[in-house]
This record gives sequence, C-alpha cells and structure tokens, in this order.
Amino acid sequence: MGIKLIVLFFFILNIAIDFLLQKEARKQLGKVAQYSYCAISLFISVSMLLVALMPIEIAGLHLFMWVMFAFLSCFLAKVAFLLFFILGYAFKLILKQDALKKIFNILGLTAGSILFCVMWYGALVTAQNPVVNVVEIDCDNLPESFNGIKLVHISDFHIGSFGEGSSFIRKVVDEINSVEPDAVLFTGDLVNSQAREVLPYVDELSQIKSKYGVFSVLGNHDYGDYYKWDTDELKRKNLAMLNELQHKSGWILLNNEHAVLNNGNDSLVVIGVENWGDPPFPKYGNLRKSYPNLNDSRFKLLLSHNPVHWKAHVLKESNVDLTLSGHTHAMQMEFSMSGASWSPAELRYTEWGGLYENDGRYLYVNRGLGFVGIPMRIGASPEITLLILKRKEYD
Repeated sequence: MGIKLIVLFFFILNIAIDFLLQKEARKQLGKVAQYSYCAISLFISVSMLLVALMPIEIAGLHLFMWVMFAFLSCFLAKVAFLLFFILGYAFKLILKQDALKKIFNILGLTAGSILFCVMWYGALVTAQNPVVNVVEIDCDNLPESFNGIKLVHISDFHIGSFGEGSSFIRKVVDEINSVEPDAVLFTGDLVNSQAREVLPYVDELSQIKSKYGVFSVLGNHDYGDYYKWDTDELKRKNLAMLNELQHKSGWILLNNEHAVLNNGNDSLVVIGVENWGDPPFPKYGNLRKSYPNLNDSRFKLLLSHNPVHWKAHVLKESNVDLTLSGHTHAMQMEFSMSGASWSPAELRYTEWGGLYENDGRYLYVNRGLGFVGIPMRIGASPEITLLILKRKEYD
C-alpha cells in the first residue's frame, strides 16, 4: 500500500505541474503545442498509474521498470523546466522585465531537454553495452606458475531486468570469451528475486568458457527476500531452483565453500561466501566455514558479494590476498574527470568501485552488469573486469 500511495502522490503532483506548463505552452507555442503536450503527458502518466497499481506478476518487472522510467524521465525534465520558470517569473515581478522571463524559460527548456536526453542515453546506450576494464594487480604471494593468470570478474546481472530475448546477455558472453580467461568469477545477484528469471538464458550462460570454469556466489537478491512468497517452502524451493540453474549452466556455486585451482605443483584457493552485508542486508556468509585455514600460506581469492565484508571481517580475520565484490552498482552513476571518479555510492560505501589496497591485500569492487529500479546507467557502464595477476618482483 505504501508504494501505491507514493505513486498516486507523484501522479497528482505531475498533473498539477502539467496544468501549469500546458498554459505556458499555449502562450508561447499555440493550441497545437498545448494539446500535443497534454496528450503525451496524460498517456505516460495514466500508463504509469495503471502499471503501478497492477500486480507485478501481471505487468511483469521488465514492463514495470520501463514505464516507470519513462514517467520519471519526463517528470524530472518538467521539474527542471519548472525551477527556471519560477525563477524567471520571480525576476519579472522584481525587475519588471519580461525579457528575463523568456531567457529563463529557454534555459529551463534546455536544462530539461538535456536531462531527458542524458537519462535516455543512459538507458538505451550505456546500460546496454558492457565494457571490459583491464586491471593488473601485483601480488606478493602469487605462486610462480600462476604469474599472469587472467581472471574475469563479473557481478550483479539482475537478469530479470532485461526481460526475455535480450541481446545483452549474448554480448556479455561474447566479451568474456573474447579475452580467453583462465577463470570467471561471479560475485552475486544473478536475479532480482525469482529463479525463473534465469530460465530464458541458461543456454547462453552455459557458453561462458574458461580453463578452470565459472565460480559464483549468492548476493542479497538471490535469496528471494524481496518477493512476497505465499509460504516459506516456496521461498526455499526458489533458492534451490536458482542453485540448480547455475549448476545446469555449468557454474560452480560456492555456498560457504572453496575450490582449489592447481597448476603443476602450485595451487591457489577460490573461497566463496554467501551474502554478508551491513543492515538492512542479510548475513548468510560464514568465512571460517568457507575455508577453515584462513591464515595459511596459500594464495587466497575470496568472492563476497558486499564490499563492506572486506573491512568488517576479511582484513581482521584472515590473510586473504584478493577479495572480489559487487553489490554497489556505483549506484548506476559515475562521473569521471582527469583520472578521478565520483559516484553517489560514495555517500554510503567507502569502497564502491574499482581497486582498493590495504597493506598488500586487495579488494576489487565490480560496478555490475545489470540494473535495479531504474533501467539506466550514467557513466557507470556495465562492467566486465579482466584481472591480470602478476607475481610481485623485488630487486
């Protein structure tokens, strides 16, 4: 009921803004512009209201997200124009100059148009095209025979957000296979809530190729905690189905478990913990259970969905060499300039994207492949990380 009330509030607020703006459209551009504006805005608003009030099982998550996004992009563009409109009207009243009002109207129209275009570019272009980021890491403890090992790190598919028949998953698989990785490491959130989201893509996911295989862990969305199940048994069956679908895809799911990669006489350990997050995210992970000898001399690589786990437990309780995480999505927005990056994710997470180091031990936070809530990414492109591990040489 809370979500429906919020939607209704924004619907009414949007109608109020439209009432004001359509009058301005008629003054400046005539009746045709006024009627066109009203028809388009009413269609989008009513579509948003109908889809929001419809059960998600009927509307479908894919349709729900895109209709909401269409409404939001139009709403925010109108708000941007309205702010300049109000400023122009205020200056007109104070300075008695109608020309200033027209200038502010032009500025508002420009600002709203830019915001609208940026959002749709982020949805139709940025969010649909994965990029490969190559990162080299010098490791103190890496065995000689693993020097130069190529690891692909991916995270946060949220595969249900793409609906059925999306070409995006094929793009990701092709990009991964093109770099010929030694191992592929997935750090959780394959789905949004339900295991059946994976069904259309099992064949494509099974085509990811690497020498040692695809290793995965669960993220907070994978447990079905964000879906209203009729019984606890249905929720348990959903999780079991997700585990089985990963197995059918040829993935090795590490639920508080580990695997050993061998190369000649050398080996390294891939440890996988279930989700361990800060509130309100659940804590299912058990680092000690995953690998009891957390301080032995082996090179250890940990898959843990939420990056807060690194400082909270991993650094304190183990000598794990490299931790891989996801979860943050960089909040699907990242602004970069002159080598420096900022994301709103920084307001919540000290480690939100990229490589971090603490006394020779590393964390890499992948920005994710998919999206939740808003089907848009601005700056924070869907990320496939190619990690090349190098044995650190000392003079």
